[in-house]
Parts: sequence; C-alpha cells; structure tokens
Amino acid sequence: MLKETLYQIGFTHNEAKIFIALVELGPQPANIISRKTGLKRTTVYPIIKNLEKKSLISSFLKDGVTFVSVNNLKNLLEYVERKRRLLDHHRDFVLDILPRMELLRGKSFMQPRVHFFEGKAGVENVMNDSLDSSGPIYCITSVEKWLNSDLQEFVQNYTNIRLFDKKIPLQGIAQDTEEARRFLNLDNPFTSFRFVEDVDDLFDNITNIYDNKVAIVCPERDYEFGVLIESEEFAKTQKSIFKLAWKGALVQNGESKNKDRKRKRKA
Repeated sequence: MLKETLYQIGFTHNEAKIFIALVELGPQPANIISRKTGLKRTTVYPIIKNLEKKSLISSFLKDGVTFVSVNNLKNLLEYVERKRRLLDHHRDFVLDILPRMELLRGKSFMQPRVHFFEGKAGVENVMNDSLDSSGPIYCITSVEKWLNSDLQEFVQNYTNIRLFDKKIPLQGIAQDTEEARRFLNLDNPFTSFRFVEDVDDLFDNITNIYDNKVAIVCPERDYEFGVLIESEEFAKTQKSIFKLAWKGALVQNGESKNKDRKRKRKA
C-alpha cells in the first residue's frame, strides 16, 4: 500500500523502494541501502541524487562516509504541493495562450482526433498502431516502466515484429541505466538509442511519434492506459521537440557529444 501511494504521487519503482528503506532503517550509507533494497550501488547513487533534488532526503558526512536519511516525512506533502503548484502554473499558462492559439488556427485546420484506451489491451492497441507506420518511429521510453509491468512479453513480441517483420526504424531516448542498455536491442540496424542522465519526470510514460500520430501509453501495473492523438500539426511539433532532445542526449556508446566530436576530429 505504501509503495502504491508513492507511485501515484510520482515516485518510480526504485525511488519508492529506497525511500521506504530509509524510513525503516534511518540514516544509512549507499552500500546498506543497496543491500536492503537488492539494488546495485550503481543504480542506488543516481536515485539518491534525484530524491535529494526533490528535497525528499538529505545527506551528511560521518567519519568520512556519506549517509542519507529521511529527515522529515512532511517533505512528502511539500513535494506534492510543489507538483500541484507547477500544474496550476501550467494551467494558467495554457489559459493565457489559448485565445492567441485560436487566432493562429487557419480555416483549413482539422480538429485532432483523440482516442483513449484503458487496461493492458488498451496499451497493446495503441502500441500496435505504430506497426503500420510508413516511416520512422521517434520514441521516448521508460524501460523501468516496462520491466515493472505485466506487458514484458507483449513488448518483446512488438519489438520482434517491428524489427524482423516490418523493419520499421526507430530512434529512441531512454534514461541511462544498466537495465535500459540490456533491455533495448541496440545492435539492430533498425534501432538507434541515445541516453539521458539525471532526469525527474521525462520518462513517466512512453511516447511514440510517427506519421501524423502521437501515441502515449502507461504500462504501469493496475494503471495501464493508452492515448492515441491524430494530428498533423501536433505530431510535427512533437517530432521537432524530440529532435532537439536527441541532439542533447548522450550518444549510444555512452560518450558525451563533446567527446564524440573530438574523436571525429582526431579521425
């Protein structure tokens, strides 16, 4: 019940495990947290950093060792309040620009069509639609969400159909973790991924952009849903945003862009 509540307010699976472990154990170094949660230390460190950024935990030095702790459980309420204030700000911003956006719409503008699907079958329906894509799929994915879902077999079958039957190219962005690099098929010529570190909410859901469509799915267990948006203008905008993110992401082999450029100049 505790984990499910944390998931609902925005925690990832591993963030919830580490946070609850710290509540149970009190201040601890990373190696103890790793042992308690069963997560590798290389996985624990960036999650601790993210939780610190969100002001949910803090760290201190003791005898040369860094300890982390949950000082005040009321910080959870402040975390939710910050998210609420941000949503309120976004809502006010959208209300402000809506009249100007309406003025920009041409007479030939076609109203986007939005389809909503619930449950695991809904996720499968939305994902399968991209298998009829006439061009590349631009994808922002959460490997952790897939690994903690009941849809692992489905996503593997989907990948096999995309790669071997349909041969549809995919460019993707994912959070840089060991699990992500193992899970993604990086050796196939129809798959190209770049990785991002130290992000908070970018990978809450999975987004596929293709043709004139934007598909958003959440495979999270017991909260599965899918949304399919058909709109030329919206898909074009999302593709542009994706390409900007792609330029700023790490290259597939893990080197930074600057290192990659230096290596090319030397060659």
